Amino acid sequence: MKINLSEISIKEVFMVGGLVVALSGFYYTTQLRITALEETNTSSVGAERRLLSVEQQVKGMDKKIDFLYDAVLWSIENQSCVSSYNGDVP
Repeated sequence: MKINLSEISIKEVFMVGGLVVALSGFYYTTQLRITALEETNTSSVGAERRLLSVEQQVKGMDKKIDFLYDAVLWSIENQSCVSSYNGDVP
């Protein structure tokens, strides 16, 4: 099947051109949206890493607090000459 250029009208050229423009616009806007979604996903990964870092810091603080609590209890026991801590402060 051969198409002669004399058989193609201006109306058909504009129709095909419009279709190409519409499809290319759809493609580029879709790419922009996908890129934007990927960037938000990347920022959530960064937030996850920060959360893990904060959790590790909290665990370290918990250990320090436990140590200080034990030190205070030991100090109370040794100052009042009590063998075990019962919650009463002399």
